[in-house]
This record gives sequence, structure tokens and C-alpha cells, in this order.
Amino acid sequence: MGWLILVAIIGVMGYFLLRAWRVWQERFANRHEFDADHLALLMAQREEIEQPAAAPAPLPQARSPRPAHKTVRTAPMAADLQTPHRPPAPANDFHHGRRKPLLDAAAQEVFLRLQTDMPGFPVMAGVDIATLLDPHAPPPPRVPADFVLCKKDFTPAVVIFIERQHADPMLDRAETLLRQHRLRVLRWRADALPKREDMRHQIFKPKSA
Repeated sequence: MGWLILVAIIGVMGYFLLRAWRVWQERFANRHEFDADHLALLMAQREEIEQPAAAPAPLPQARSPRPAHKTVRTAPMAADLQTPHRPPAPANDFHHGRRKPLLDAAAQEVFLRLQTDMPGFPVMAGVDIATLLDPHAPPPPRVPADFVLCKKDFTPAVVIFIERQHADPMLDRAETLLRQHRLRVLRWRADALPKREDMRHQIFKPKSA
């Protein structure tokens, strides 16, 4: 009886020892086994750590700005030295805001007198005598009348010429044609204009006189 109890005790102890040995094998026995893949990974990591750091790639250098273009002054040619300096051409008066007056000094004086002394009569300046004659008549000489004194309805009455030269045959022919159309023609010299009273008297002088 006693030996059976001993065998049972030994069997139970053996069972627990076998179970402890299996647990140890599962947890700790395979820890130090050789793993080729794991070793290769460890070696690769070790080489990357031991290799010196690669030199950083050089940064692109900024382009230096181009130097400003310098004007090179060349020596004057011999032909340029021999060419005389020409003064600039005089500027046109029109570009300076000055225009030539439409009437010269003599015509301005006559125009102002006519406007002042005869305010009720229209005064036209620079009239082509062709507009005062019959349009069906032969072409008259192209002589402009300095002034035409009109009636209140703007019909021509007195034609005034300012003579700036002593002899002008075209002016004589124009006067003849105008008188044939029953227009009064007055010819005043630019250097000897009539006085105010004489001017008014000549304008309103009766045609029968």
C-alpha cells in the first residue's frame, strides 16, 4: 500500500516537471536559435549606421546680375571734324502758338473804322469778286476784295480794295466789272488811308455824283 502512494506521488511530480519543461521550451528555448533573415536585416542596418553621411548636394548658385551696358564714346571721325556746325532750323511760328494775322496793319485799321463808324452795316473781309458778279459771265480775274460793305440784308453795296502797289492791271479790270454790276468800288492806298470823315463821305457819296 505504501509503495502505491509513493508511485502516485512520483507520477504526479513527473507530470508537473514535464509540463514545466514544455512551458520553458515554448517561451525560452527558441530565443537563441539562428534566424538568417533577421541577421541579414541587422547587418544592413549596421552598415547604414557606420557609413559616413553623404555630402549634401550643392545648392544652385544665383546668377550674378549682368553689368549695365556702358556707352562707349568713340573718337570723332575726321569727316565729322571737317563738317561745319549747322544751327538748328528756325521753328515754325505755328508750333509756338503764334499764327500769322489774317489782316495786315492797313486792313486792320480799315476794318476797325468800318465797324466803329458804321455799326448797322455788315462788313465782310477777303471776298472773292466772282461771288459778286453774274455767274454766267466770263470768269473774272481772281482778285479778292479786301472788304465788302453790305446793306442790312447782307446784299453787297460797296467794294473796297487796299492798294499795296501802284499799278495792278487785274485790279483795274476787276473794278470795271464790279461797276458794271452797279457796285460802288473804292480803292485806298495802304500808305495813305483816308481819314474817318473822308472814308464815310466816299462810302455814302451819291451814285449820281
